[in-house]
Amino acid sequence: MDINIGAKDGRMNGVYDFLDQPVVKLSPGSRLLLWSLRAWADALARKTCPPAALAPAYAMHDMLPAVNDLNMAAALLNSNGRTKFMLAPLRACRVAEDEALLINLWRDVAAGEDARAKATLEACVDKSSVGPLLTAVGEHAAKMTVAGFAPLGLSATQTTDERA
Repeated sequence: MDINIGAKDGRMNGVYDFLDQPVVKLSPGSRLLLWSLRAWADALARKTCPPAALAPAYAMHDMLPAVNDLNMAAALLNSNGRTKFMLAPLRACRVAEDEALLINLWRDVAAGEDARAKATLEACVDKSSVGPLLTAVGEHAAKMTVAGFAPLGLSATQTTDERA
């Protein structure tokens, strides 16, 4: 079922775009973002350095400077969230609820929907973290876009393979 919340042009534009979607339906940039967030959380859980875990993949895509932005955003979300963000394991095939919210946040920032992104953050994190998070997400999304991995949300060409 499609849920359209507030879209003026008939397109989907919210968290429900991504909730429980197969990972393979995400655009390449949003898949990279999702993997990055999951890998960051996985490294933290294993008590290893999250930026070091992300660096090889980011270097492979000529995005190494973006690691610091992702690390800052994830650290702020982790430490200053009103609730704990729950991410699925690295190889999970579907997008979990909090992951859908984060993908939507990055997409909004990349699309210049700063007011929407700010409202999302104000509901999710301490007030003092909203500005720094907008900056970190904005820098990360911009570097992803320059590298050809814009966090667009769902892929324009949908695949039927949902095993991911």
